[in-house]
Amino acid sequence: MSAEADEGPVTKLVYAILLSALRKCATDLAVRRVDGRPRVDFVIGGAEIEEMRPPLLLHQPLVRKLAVMASLPTYAKGEYAEGTITLRLADDREASFAIRVEGHGDTLAAYLHV
Repeated sequence: MSAEADEGPVTKLVYAILLSALRKCATDLAVRRVDGRPRVDFVIGGAEIEEMRPPLLLHQPLVRKLAVMASLPTYAKGEYAEGTITLRLADDREASFAIRVEGHGDTLAAYLHV
């Protein structure tokens, strides 16, 4: 992937979501459809909180970008893939997210644990 492609709007949104989860001390986050609409939810202090509702056309690219960042293998319908995303933060610390991507089409979802 070129540096230009890597700095596109989907990539920027993914990083913004992950960094927001860290800043807000979320323990989990989900990128999924709820009632047919894309949604990003955080779990903070045991409560699930809606973080944002991205446009419908960004749902699959968001989940796919997360899967690429975790180098997840392709999986068949009815299966899932799991991995880890590690970010190097500005102060040289690292933050890791365990990720599980499941579903296809309208059911495609990513679940991350910080």
